[in-house]
Amino acid sequence: MNNINECQLMGFIKDKLPLQKNNKGFYFVEFFLRFLQPGNHKKKIFQTIRCICQGPQAIYFAEKFNSGEKVNVVGELKSQCHCFEEGFYYETIVSVKKCY
Repeated sequence: MNNINECQLMGFIKDKLPLQKNNKGFYFVEFFLRFLQPGNHKKKIFQTIRCICQGPQAIYFAEKFNSGEKVNVVGELKSQCHCFEEGFYYETIVSVKKCY
């Protein structure tokens, strides 16, 4: 890993992987990666993290992987703030660079 913000996660694809196009015509796949929470393997407590894969990598990912499959994802962590009337929350997203 070269970037200070890079991460590597291993988990299971939670949902279907529909290949989508944005309004500029670029392909992307959005999915949730499900994995056991560190230190809670006996209790089987799972976490999920939203992942977004773009461009040619998205096409490959949508064709190769299915819901429930175990995958390794290398990407970059990004954080987004979502505001609404009662308050706000931060969401962490992985921008996928490689998957296998």
